[in-house]
Amino acid sequence: MAEKKKPVETLEEQIIASRAEYRDLIRTGLDEQIKTISERLAGGNRDGEEIVTIKALAAALDYVFEQPVPAPSVHAAEVLSPAMIFVSPVCPKCGVTDTAIMLNVSSVLTVDSDGSEIKLKGKSKARTHICGQMTLLEGDGQTTINDILGD
Repeated sequence: MAEKKKPVETLEEQIIASRAEYRDLIRTGLDEQIKTISERLAGGNRDGEEIVTIKALAAALDYVFEQPVPAPSVHAAEVLSPAMIFVSPVCPKCGVTDTAIMLNVSSVLTVDSDGSEIKLKGKSKARTHICGQMTLLEGDGQTTINDILGD
Protein backbone atom coordinates (compact mmCIF):
# COMPACT_ATOMS: atom_id res chain seq x y z
CA MET A 1 0.00 0.00 0.00
CA ALA A 2 1.32 3.45 -0.91
CA GLU A 3 2.24 5.66 2.00
CA LYS A 4 -0.05 8.68 2.29
CA LYS A 5 1.85 11.98 2.22
CA LYS A 6 1.46 14.29 5.20
CA PRO A 7 0.05 17.68 4.17
CA VAL A 8 2.65 20.45 4.06
CA GLU A 9 1.91 23.08 6.68
CA THR A 10 4.65 25.71 6.61
CA LEU A 11 6.53 27.41 3.78
CA GLU A 12 9.77 25.86 5.02
CA GLU A 13 8.21 22.38 4.86
CA GLN A 14 6.89 23.19 1.38
CA ILE A 15 10.36 24.22 0.18
CA ILE A 16 11.92 21.06 1.66
CA ALA A 17 9.19 18.93 0.03
CA SER A 18 9.70 20.62 -3.35
CA ARG A 19 13.46 20.04 -3.16
CA ALA A 20 12.85 16.36 -2.38
CA GLU A 21 10.45 16.09 -5.35
CA TYR A 22 13.04 17.77 -7.60
CA ARG A 23 15.75 15.36 -6.38
CA ASP A 24 13.42 12.40 -7.05
CA LEU A 25 12.63 13.77 -10.52
CA ILE A 26 16.35 13.95 -11.37
CA ARG A 27 17.06 10.54 -9.85
CA THR A 28 14.23 8.90 -11.81
CA GLY A 29 15.34 10.56 -15.04
CA LEU A 30 18.94 9.44 -14.56
CA ASP A 31 17.89 5.89 -13.67
CA GLU A 32 15.87 5.67 -16.90
CA GLN A 33 18.73 7.10 -18.99
CA ILE A 34 21.41 4.88 -17.44
CA LYS A 35 19.35 1.77 -18.23
CA THR A 36 19.42 2.74 -21.90
CA ILE A 37 23.11 3.76 -22.10
CA SER A 38 24.83 1.05 -20.06
CA GLU A 39 26.99 -1.44 -21.95
CA ARG A 40 28.13 -4.94 -21.06
CA LEU A 41 31.84 -5.64 -21.19
CA ALA A 42 32.84 -8.60 -23.31
CA GLY A 43 35.97 -10.58 -22.54
CA GLY A 44 38.68 -10.12 -19.97
CA ASN A 45 38.41 -10.36 -16.19
CA ARG A 46 35.40 -7.99 -16.15
CA ASP A 47 33.38 -9.98 -18.66
CA GLY A 48 29.65 -9.31 -18.34
CA GLU A 49 29.93 -6.25 -16.07
CA GLU A 50 27.76 -3.26 -16.94
CA ILE A 51 29.52 0.07 -17.47
CA VAL A 52 28.56 3.59 -18.48
CA THR A 53 31.06 5.63 -20.45
CA ILE A 54 31.79 9.24 -19.49
CA LYS A 55 30.51 10.40 -22.89
CA ALA A 56 27.22 8.51 -22.47
CA LEU A 57 26.82 9.76 -18.89
CA ALA A 58 27.38 13.37 -20.00
CA ALA A 59 24.72 12.93 -22.71
CA ALA A 60 22.30 11.45 -20.14
CA LEU A 61 22.90 14.34 -17.74
CA ASP A 62 22.33 16.83 -20.56
CA TYR A 63 19.06 15.09 -21.45
CA VAL A 64 17.79 15.01 -17.84
CA PHE A 65 18.64 18.63 -17.08
CA GLU A 66 17.11 19.87 -20.34
CA GLN A 67 13.67 18.53 -19.32
CA PRO A 68 11.18 21.10 -18.00
CA VAL A 69 10.88 21.11 -14.23
CA PRO A 70 7.32 21.34 -12.94
CA ALA A 71 6.62 24.16 -10.52
CA PRO A 72 6.48 22.86 -6.93
CA SER A 73 3.51 25.06 -6.10
CA VAL A 74 1.74 28.17 -7.33
CA HIS A 75 2.01 29.54 -3.79
CA ALA A 76 5.74 29.12 -3.14
CA ALA A 77 8.94 30.37 -4.75
CA GLU A 78 12.58 30.20 -3.81
CA VAL A 79 14.71 33.07 -5.10
CA LEU A 80 17.88 34.95 -4.23
CA SER A 81 17.67 38.64 -3.46
CA PRO A 82 17.53 41.03 -5.13
CA ALA A 83 14.63 39.44 -6.98
CA MET A 84 11.78 40.43 -9.22
CA ILE A 85 8.71 38.22 -8.74
CA PHE A 86 5.42 38.40 -10.60
CA VAL A 87 2.49 37.67 -8.27
CA SER A 88 -1.14 37.21 -9.32
CA PRO A 89 -3.07 38.57 -6.34
CA VAL A 90 -6.40 37.05 -5.31
CA CYS A 91 -8.88 39.58 -3.92
CA PRO A 92 -9.81 38.57 -0.35
CA LYS A 93 -13.30 39.98 -0.83
CA CYS A 94 -14.43 38.69 -4.24
CA GLY A 95 -11.86 35.95 -4.91
CA VAL A 96 -11.04 37.16 -8.43
CA THR A 97 -7.44 36.71 -9.51
CA ASP A 98 -6.09 39.92 -10.96
CA THR A 99 -3.30 40.31 -13.50
CA ALA A 100 0.22 39.89 -12.19
CA ILE A 101 1.87 42.60 -10.11
CA MET A 102 5.65 42.89 -10.07
CA LEU A 103 7.14 42.56 -6.57
CA ASN A 104 10.72 43.71 -6.11
CA VAL A 105 12.43 42.06 -3.15
CA SER A 106 15.72 43.25 -1.65
CA SER A 107 17.62 42.39 1.50
CA VAL A 108 18.41 44.92 4.23
CA LEU A 109 21.17 44.48 6.79
CA THR A 110 20.69 46.20 10.16
CA VAL A 111 23.72 46.46 12.45
CA ASP A 112 23.54 47.68 16.06
CA SER A 113 25.32 47.03 19.35
CA ASP A 114 23.43 43.70 19.83
CA GLY A 115 24.63 42.31 16.51
CA SER A 116 23.25 42.30 13.02
CA GLU A 117 20.15 40.97 11.35
CA ILE A 118 19.03 40.64 7.80
CA LYS A 119 15.47 41.08 6.59
CA LEU A 120 13.64 41.35 3.31
CA LYS A 121 12.05 44.46 1.92
CA GLY A 122 9.37 44.15 -0.76
CA LYS A 123 8.07 46.89 -3.04
CA SER A 124 5.21 46.83 -5.51
CA LYS A 125 2.89 49.29 -7.20
CA ALA A 126 -0.85 49.15 -6.52
CA ARG A 127 -3.23 48.09 -9.28
CA THR A 128 -6.77 49.31 -9.78
CA HIS A 129 -9.31 46.60 -8.93
CA ILE A 130 -13.10 46.52 -9.05
CA CYS A 131 -14.49 43.66 -6.96
CA GLY A 132 -16.11 40.96 -9.05
CA GLN A 133 -14.74 42.26 -12.34
CA MET A 134 -13.35 39.43 -14.41
CA THR A 135 -10.48 39.91 -16.83
CA LEU A 136 -11.24 39.65 -20.55
CA LEU A 137 -10.35 36.29 -22.00
CA GLU A 138 -8.72 36.04 -25.39
CA GLY A 139 -11.35 35.10 -27.94
CA ASP A 140 -11.08 33.34 -31.26
CA GLY A 141 -12.71 36.18 -33.14
CA GLN A 142 -13.83 39.77 -32.94
CA THR A 143 -16.63 40.75 -30.51
CA THR A 144 -18.90 43.69 -31.16
CA ILE A 145 -20.85 45.73 -28.64
CA ASN A 146 -24.08 44.10 -29.94
CA ASP A 147 -22.65 40.66 -29.03
CA ILE A 148 -22.17 41.86 -25.47
CA LEU A 149 -25.41 43.87 -25.00
CA GLY A 150 -27.67 41.78 -27.23
CA ASP A 151 -29.92 43.00 -30.02
